[in-house]
Amino acid sequence: QYRSQALVAQKLLVAKMKVRWKINRLKEEEVDRLVRGKLILAITKKLPGYQHHSGAIEKNLKQHHKMQCWTATINIDSKLKAYNRVRMGKNSK
Repeated sequence: QYRSQALVAQKLLVAKMKVRWKINRLKEEEVDRLVRGKLILAITKKLPGYQHHSGAIEKNLKQHHKMQCWTATINIDSKLKAYNRVRMGKNSK
């Protein structure tokens, strides 16, 4: 039983990695389409006044996505990560 659960977990992990790899290869327009198509549809179900504020919500989602990309880029490179921590430390004093 544990072995089958481990295999399922491993397959899910591989599937997630493939999706992340595909998303990283997408162009900016495709990312915008993906954000609009999936995330915004999920938000519309939860927000009753979405139609009135859809522009602001889309703008916030795009900004959040860009911040995630920048953070991932910084965290990959140890020099950038160290530089960013020093800069943040100076700004917080």
